[in-house]
Amino acid sequence: MRHLTSCGLVHGIVLLLAGCGDGTSFSVNHHSLKLADQGYVHRSSYFCDKLAPDQIQVSLTDYAPTCGGPTAATDGGVATGAHSKVDFTLGLSGNPNRSKAFEIKDVDCTNGPGAGGTASFTYYPADGAAAEVTKATSGSVLLSRDFDPATITPATGTFDLTFADGSHITGAYNALSCN
Repeated sequence: MRHLTSCGLVHGIVLLLAGCGDGTSFSVNHHSLKLADQGYVHRSSYFCDKLAPDQIQVSLTDYAPTCGGPTAATDGGVATGAHSKVDFTLGLSGNPNRSKAFEIKDVDCTNGPGAGGTASFTYYPADGAAAEVTKATSGSVLLSRDFDPATITPATGTFDLTFADGSHITGAYNALSCN
């Protein structure tokens, strides 16, 4: 399976995410995520109806591979235990100037209002209970290089997110295509 390299800054501490599995972690709503992998999916249509079309969803996960989701056979048993992920979804056609960060808000994807993007932290309990989703209330995501699923060009950039519980995470991402 693939491994990625990127750097991040979380709570003012510089973190090296070599292979995204070096023990780097951060917490949202009293749940932690030990970063193992990153990936993105691109759609010319929608993940979230209230964002501009032509959307990308980037996932930072504590399981690998990110693409296809966790299974006990591929992620060392994480699928049978608790796991977490951060997703951010960006409406690309709403921000054709990639030098400007996408504004992240708490978006209701059915009723609106829209924004440049939306983000969430999802915790999946080990007991199979319903997932706990904590939405980002504010922040920004910069897509610093155009990605291309056809040529396997990763989506790279930075994020700065504040969640409903007051948690704040910042960092960099370097996500390969799951398309």
